[in-house]
Amino acid sequence: MNINIYTDNLYFKNKMFLFGINASLTFPDKNFSHLGTPTDLFDDYSIAAAPYLELKLFNGELHSMVQVNFTDIMDSDWYKAFKISIGYKSQF
Repeated sequence: MNINIYTDNLYFKNKMFLFGINASLTFPDKNFSHLGTPTDLFDDYSIAAAPYLELKLFNGELHSMVQVNFTDIMDSDWYKAFKISIGYKSQF
């Protein structure tokens, strides 16, 4: 299951931003054949959210995202639950 909520006309002072959040519920190592036994689906699952931001900067676009896997936070290696992605795209 995947939900994406965003706005492409968010303004801060005179800058226009695109801001959104993507939330997902996944079942690793599962496929459609596992739908026959729904109680076994929740043996292993993952819940994640990823807020993202895009803005025009100089002659290009800056894209940034922080992904948080909530099921990994409960493990002892909680720092592995966070991922950051930053990108810049420009044409000359």
